[in-house]
Amino acid sequence: MLRKSLFVIIIFLLALQVANSQSIEQLFKNNNKNSFETILKLAKKGNIEAMYYVALSYEIGQGTTLDYKKAFIWYKKAANAGWSRAQYNLAFLYKYGYGTKKNIVQSYKWFYISGHIYECDLDAQQMSQKEVEKAVAEALEWEQNHNG
Repeated sequence: MLRKSLFVIIIFLLALQVANSQSIEQLFKNNNKNSFETILKLAKKGNIEAMYYVALSYEIGQGTTLDYKKAFIWYKKAANAGWSRAQYNLAFLYKYGYGTKKNIVQSYKWFYISGHIYECDLDAQQMSQKEVEKAVAEALEWEQNHNG
C-alpha cells in the first residue's frame, strides 16, 4: 500500500512539472508584456526554463524590449544551470558578440557543452590549436563541476 501511494505521489509530481513546463512555454507564446512579467518572476525565483524564456524574450524583443545584454545574462544563468538550449544560444551570443564581447573560445566551450560538435568544428576553423585546447579544457571542467 505504501509503495502504491509513493508511486502515485511521484506520478503526480512529474505531471505537475510537465504542466508547469507547458505553461511557461505557453506564456512565452502569448507574446505580451504581462506574460513576460510572469515568466520573469518565475526566473527570478530560480526556474531554469523561465530563465531561458526570459533570455529568448530579450533576444528577440518578444513581450519586452530587445536587449542583448540582458539576454546574455539570462542565457548564462540558464546555461550554468544545465539548460542545453540556453547553452547553445549562449554560444551564438559569444560567437557574434551580441550582448557581450565576441569570444570564440567561449563560443566553442558552450557549443561543446551543449553537444553541438559541428558548431565546434566551425569555430575551430577560426582558432589556434591552443585556443581549441583551452575551450575543451574549460568545457570538461564545467561538465565535471556540474555533473558529479
